[in-house]
Amino acid sequence: MSMISIFELQAKAAKLMVSAEFVVDAVEAIFRAFKVEPFHRPEIIKVAYDVKKLISDYVDCVIVATATVLKEALATEDSQILSNRELLEGQYGISIASYTELVKK
Repeated sequence: MSMISIFELQAKAAKLMVSAEFVVDAVEAIFRAFKVEPFHRPEIIKVAYDVKKLISDYVDCVIVATATVLKEALATEDSQILSNRELLEGQYGISIASYTELVKK
């Protein structure tokens, strides 16, 4: 998981007026359950710049790049990532699934 995902979670929670206490608990749970990668690693930056050719939102590029560098599957609800799934999977060798697809399994 990318550290940028933690920031994105906080930003969306603030926009939705989720309580700070709930967000703190959620962030702490994420750090206990997952290895969180810094988004400033050179190899992540390089891949993110390449992904930018397909996806306009740089934060989403960093998320795809982190999955690529770590050779991990990516679960997302982002429409740009999902609409470019076949290209991203083929070009970067990662598996991409939506939350809905994962829940159905």
